[in-house]
Amino acid sequence: MGLDEDERKKWMKLTGRDVNFSIPLEASDFGSWRNLLNTEFELERPLQLKDNINPHLKKLLNGSGLNLSTHAPNHITTERMDLLRVCNKILDIHVIEPPWLSEFSGVMRSTYGPVTAAKTIYEDDEGFLIVVSMPFADLQRVKVTWRNILTHGIVKISCVSNGCMPIIKRQDRMFRLTDSAPEHCPQGEFIREISLPTRIPEDAKLEAFGDSTGTMLEILVPKHHVGPEEHEVRVCLRPSPWSERTYVDLTEALV
Repeated sequence: MGLDEDERKKWMKLTGRDVNFSIPLEASDFGSWRNLLNTEFELERPLQLKDNINPHLKKLLNGSGLNLSTHAPNHITTERMDLLRVCNKILDIHVIEPPWLSEFSGVMRSTYGPVTAAKTIYEDDEGFLIVVSMPFADLQRVKVTWRNILTHGIVKISCVSNGCMPIIKRQDRMFRLTDSAPEHCPQGEFIREISLPTRIPEDAKLEAFGDSTGTMLEILVPKHHVGPEEHEVRVCLRPSPWSERTYVDLTEALV
């Protein structure tokens, strides 16, 4: 092959093979099959996706370059048809479980998220209540801020973890950390950003409280009021700063 060095590198990057690779004996017939015309194959209409498949999964598959449309164009290749046929079958999803899950039964098997700074959001007509678990965290150094982006609000929690201390003293005993895979948050600073379903009012006053146990943080976030809202405007009897007329103090004028 008359390829320069850059072309060879591109080939290896795209295919993962050396330029001088050889086709295995068991795949020797692939070349003749590959060059057959599409008309020599009986194309099947791809099966429709089941309605109960997670829509988020469909989005991920489509976003990865897989066309999951059930309407195949006339010029579609056999390889793409095979790919569509596989993708449109019922997907058997095997969720990768964390290693500690087998040690639990009951509701703990339905949990999702970290230990420190795990959140649960509650809601009523007036606002949101964000409950954040803060074990092994220094609540005295917690900082809560918020901001809005175009579509929703974000509450940001900055804190310092004091978990996984290398040495713990209890009475006259001293214990050293020997666990090779500790499940608590290690020591150091961390940030958790919590997205809300709506924007936060620009004049909102958020409140954050620590509970009596010192292991929970509750954040109150007000909502936008629904429907027309009437606001009172403060009336100032002094002239407008944009007025061209000279201001006259009536008290001084009467004297």
